[in-house]
Formats: sequence, C-alpha cells, structure tokens
Amino acid sequence: MKEQGTQRVAVRQIVFTGDAERWSDLARALGGDPVVTSPEYAEFEMSGGGLLGVHAASDEAPTGSCALQVVVADLDAARGALAAVGVGGTMVTEDFGRVLDVHRGPAGPDVAVVEGRVPTGPRRPGALMVTPLSLVGEIDTTVTAFEALGLHPVLRSDAGTFVEMVAAGGGEVLVHEGEGGAALSFQIDALDDLERLCREAGVEVEIVDETYGRTALISAPDGPRVWVNERQRDFYGYERLADAASV
Repeated sequence: MKEQGTQRVAVRQIVFTGDAERWSDLARALGGDPVVTSPEYAEFEMSGGGLLGVHAASDEAPTGSCALQVVVADLDAARGALAAVGVGGTMVTEDFGRVLDVHRGPAGPDVAVVEGRVPTGPRRPGALMVTPLSLVGEIDTTVTAFEALGLHPVLRSDAGTFVEMVAAGGGEVLVHEGEGGAALSFQIDALDDLERLCREAGVEVEIVDETYGRTALISAPDGPRVWVNERQRDFYGYERLADAASV
C-alpha cells in the first residue's frame, strides 16, 4: 500500500452541455444542492457525496463530455505529494482559483487538481454519490497518484482492471482500464429510490442488470444517457480493501 495523502479531498465531475438549465434541473431532481450558479457554470453538492459541475459546452469540451477533478484545500501540498510519487503537473491560475493540470503521460489519470472549498457537511447515507470513471492504461500508476492526493482504495477486481477509490470529503473515483479520459457516472445504494425520484421528476429511466449488479440509465438533456450504478453487493471476483463508510 502506498503512503496516502493527509488532506481531506473531494471528487468533482463536470458535465459539458448545450442545455445547462435542463441539466441543472436534473441535478436538483436527483438530490443536488446548488452551491454555485451562473450563466456559464453551476455546481451541485450531491446528497450522497461529491460535486457535480454543469458547464456550457465548447469546441474544446463538446456536449456530453466529462472532466474529472479532485478538490483540495492546499494545492501546494497536493503538488508536493504527487511529485513524491513521480507525478508532475502544470500550475495555472483561473478566475475561480489555482489549478494543477496533471501530466497524464501515456497511461496515468486525466485529472485536474483544484484548490477550493472541500465539503464538510454530513452526507445522507444511501443517497446519490458522484463516482466518475477514470479510464486509464495503467491501473497501478493511477491508483498511486490518487492515493497521493488522499483517496483510499476500497474495492479491487481480481483481474486488476478496476479499483474503486473513495474521498473523505465526498465522492469516489472508479479507476478502470480503458482508452483514457473520464466518463460521467453516479452510485446509489438502492436503485428503487432513484427510480422513484426520476418518475416523480418526469425523468425517463431504464433499469438494466449487469454482471456486477443493477444499473439505471437516465435520459440526459443532451448527449449519452447517465449511468447510475447500484452499490455492489456481489463481490465474487473482487477484493474488498476497506469499508467506504469508514473513510
């Protein structure tokens, strides 16, 4: 086990859309509490943990794409922790604060580390949680980087192609073998609760049964449907490393 960072951090996923108003309505319907509102960007603290950003699409970030961020209180400490495990980055200053764009390389995580407010409020057990996919070519390299930032691995597949990592400040990252980049997704304890929320809000939802459990596919305002995974209960082929609730 690599030495983990000591900061309390949170996971933020940002969806880029051509219809920010409808996406914001969907975020509220799914239990999001708005913490930032503007014509170009809105942010929601999800009741199960993690942050969802809704951003106007652009040529650089087309409709339906997703960005993965880790929010930290001390960016200099985060930069030092990453450097200690051989991960570099470029520091830039945006209008909302400082950002460390991680040098992804051929196999590591496509992630930005952002200095900002890390949620400290209580999370509602069983509610919808932010759990973006980090699709990478090298699982162990990516896990090491996220551990340095302060995320904790809680579940690993025996095949070594998947690791679930939780942030104490809210949200999780699902590190998965893939082509690179990030993909929007969420997790909830019981899909029946989510299905009820969607029906009440007039949102179309389809429940499918995957090999690892059930998944809800929610109609998005634009772009592909949103994936919401039911928390995994069948651990055949997986090793539990820790209890996410204890992190």
